[in-house]
Amino acid sequence: MVGPGSIAGEHLSALKVLDRTRNCWVVGRSAESAAEFAGHWGFDHSTSSLGEALLDPGVDVVFICSPNALHAGQAEMALQAGKHVVVEIPLAMNVDQSRALVALSAQSRRSLQVCHTMRSFAAIRYVRSLHTSGRDRITQIVGFFGIPRRNNMGFSGLRSWADDLLWHHAGHLVDASLWTLGIEEICSPHLIRGPVNENLHMTMDLNLAFSSDEGCVIGHSLTYNTAELVWEMRFICESGNYLFRNGDLFNQNRERVVEGRSIRDLEPQNRQVLQHIMSGEPSDFEASGVVPSLNCLQRLQETAEVA
Repeated sequence: MVGPGSIAGEHLSALKVLDRTRNCWVVGRSAESAAEFAGHWGFDHSTSSLGEALLDPGVDVVFICSPNALHAGQAEMALQAGKHVVVEIPLAMNVDQSRALVALSAQSRRSLQVCHTMRSFAAIRYVRSLHTSGRDRITQIVGFFGIPRRNNMGFSGLRSWADDLLWHHAGHLVDASLWTLGIEEICSPHLIRGPVNENLHMTMDLNLAFSSDEGCVIGHSLTYNTAELVWEMRFICESGNYLFRNGDLFNQNRERVVEGRSIRDLEPQNRQVLQHIMSGEPSDFEASGVVPSLNCLQRLQETAEVA
């Protein structure tokens, strides 16, 4: 486990329920933080050196839960060391790096999977099934993601690093949109960034939009300037409307269609991830399948740079 933070704890909670792994190494920014986390979760070893942990032949799988900008380099190290890799979103901060990692995964014959967790949400899977089966047709998707980060506070307190609002949280909404529609290419991308926070040195608000070849209109707004977590997607369909909110799915009559698990419950995702590693069964989280979403994010980023 690389990165002893709150999301690493959620992964370990899910893995404990699945009962198919043993905790070998935890790698932290400091030896002290790694040792404290290792003691809490029952790891055999702790270190501040990823290279040291990768030398252990007993390590089969590396979970990367470190700051966004470190994911690609650490995934490359782990693949080169012959380990299977599970990476928290985003896989990388540009599409070329992502494609290179997919190629390295194929070359090394090791699994590379990315935690595009919304693909595991029962509500999102339900709407995807409606659209891809032809039972209904989505004409518009509108998303809103608000997460409290005014003082860079996370679930477990003050964070030591800052997220990238586009490549991390917008990545969830963009990928869920493409995956639900069953598309890989987008049209007319457009991104508006808010001002950079002087203290946190990151964009706190953004708005993005694009469309599909079939004419579906997609727009998402995201903010770190909120007092509570709000995770929403509205799906406007030819026969009905649906609202995903914090895990649940409601229809246009405000009736709950799908009761979701906690949005922090990673058991459904990690079950599929481990099954892929152990038996080769297809996984919704294979890196090759999320590259189109990263390509979309890069195209959006480039429109803001030109503007």
